Amino acid sequence: MSHKIFSESVAFGRSAFTPSNKVDLGGGLEKWEGVFQSVRPGQGGLYANIDVASTAFIKGGNAVDLMVEVSGRRNINDLSNLQRRDILLLQKHFKQCSFTVTHRGGDTRRYVAWAT
Repeated sequence: MSHKIFSESVAFGRSAFTPSNKVDLGGGLEKWEGVFQSVRPGQGGLYANIDVASTAFIKGGNAVDLMVEVSGRRNINDLSNLQRRDILLLQKHFKQCSFTVTHRGGDTRRYVAWAT
């Protein structure tokens, strides 16, 4: 059973999360529900510990749209006048996020954002 749960979900530690019931938290984040599981020793044998779990994930989608939402701007045109604090906020928010570039036709590449 554990293999099926974890193969159809995003695994994070001992938990597995699915976006099926995601909730928009604003600021480029969404809450995903999932399941936590572990096996614990107890008196007379081993016991399965299964519980509900939830965590926040960064939304998927167009990176520019996410930048607008995270920075609290109205539209893409407002991104042209970012202050240093806004740039630092975006760097922190997208640190270690992976991006797939698709606007180059058949040439798709994957990048990971690293904050300086």
